[in-house]
Amino acid sequence: MDPFESLYHNKLIEGYCTKEGSLEYFSRFFGSDYENATNELDEIKISRIGFGSYRVSRGNSIFASAIEKSLLNGINLIDTSSNYGDGGSESLIGDVIFNLIEKSKLKREEIFIVTKIGYIQGKNLELVESFEKEEKSFSEITYYDSNCYHCISPDFLKDQIERARKRLGLFTIDALLLHNPEYFLMDRQKHNVSQEKASEDYYDRIKRAFEFLEEMRINGIIRYYGISSNTFPSEENSYTHTSLSKVHN
Repeated sequence: MDPFESLYHNKLIEGYCTKEGSLEYFSRFFGSDYENATNELDEIKISRIGFGSYRVSRGNSIFASAIEKSLLNGINLIDTSSNYGDGGSESLIGDVIFNLIEKSKLKREEIFIVTKIGYIQGKNLELVESFEKEEKSFSEITYYDSNCYHCISPDFLKDQIERARKRLGLFTIDALLLHNPEYFLMDRQKHNVSQEKASEDYYDRIKRAFEFLEEMRINGIIRYYGISSNTFPSEENSYTHTSLSKVHN
């Protein structure tokens, strides 16, 4: 049984945020004076303030109202993750987007949705443990502790992207980020693996993840991809540091 079944939407809304859609969106609120309220990505206008949904989950009308008010008042950026609300954050966001589009209050091309993948907790942990009992689990899982695993292997990303799309109710995800991949380094440090070896394996895993995400981009499943890491700003010589220059290379 799929533990996320109740969080899926029956229909995937097609489309993604576009230059034209974002311009139309901000023109409604700011007229031609929208530059101070937006950032730009490939000419797509994105609100400088986004709606973060870390503690947001389905089944709470206050959360739904907050997301709706944000989208209807000049905030077209929503950030979520597969593990926020144990999948309920993505699902609630999908509910609100579907309802606003159905009421012609919003267009898919106007909003930019970011989600993240990597954590194996809650329902995802149930899923992985059930797979392992059947000897068909994902490759390269980091078993950080009994309540928190982590993974960015291509087979895991493929599975999780499909689940995220169904929870969000979106055919295309605007941006997909690897969520705190440094858990691999944190785990390697606990096991006294040399920093040189851990770092080599770390960037190899990121490289293979990015190669897979590039395929997803070409196929129209995602539009952009990257990393959400807490260790970008850490000291460069620290064990768990994520180097932006190495990621670029």
